[in-house]
Amino acid sequence: MVISRSTVRKASLAVGVALGVILLILAFRGARPTAVMTALAATDPRLVALGLVAVAATIVAKTFRWGLLFYPRHRSLRFSHLFSAIVIGQTMNLLLPARVGELGRAYLIGENEGQSKLFALGTIVVEKLLDGAMLILVLALLLLVMPLPDWLRMAGATTALALACLLVAILLLTGQRRAILAALERVGRHLPGMQRIGLPARLEVLTDSL
Repeated sequence: MVISRSTVRKASLAVGVALGVILLILAFRGARPTAVMTALAATDPRLVALGLVAVAATIVAKTFRWGLLFYPRHRSLRFSHLFSAIVIGQTMNLLLPARVGELGRAYLIGENEGQSKLFALGTIVVEKLLDGAMLILVLALLLLVMPLPDWLRMAGATTALALACLLVAILLLTGQRRAILAALERVGRHLPGMQRIGLPARLEVLTDSL
């Protein structure tokens, strides 16, 4: 059964709306309407507006950056599809464990734009590497000007170690790409199942995005 892209787009919109409604229900569950109205009346509308603009600007910037990670195919991608995939993915991350939303947005952009889902997943890996590197840089700058609590220093060190391991794995995968693919081809001759799922070809697509 072949699912058209228009059907996928409509399903994506429906999922986004449904997730938004669920989040609103969860956010206001158990809250008294009078207490909510009182809290809203006490807030500064300018600060609320500034916060909303900051959130929107962050998502827009993230959308542009994600699009650039598809280079050289980035010019053919529609901003609206990238944006909606990110928003839906972030919403899924709030509701589901294990960062399932990242898989969701790779699937959505693959369906909506006809891109390889593995390639899209690879761009997300690079994106997370960049996010982590920026976080480590900010923590390092903070260490120069102020003392940080032990738990934050430990979290920073753990994150830095994880990023270093990920970077080494990516460099090994890309640097030894031909050797790894050749080895998989040789192993695949003895394992028909590997050939059926096209593991070497899939790995090649994944490394193209790194």
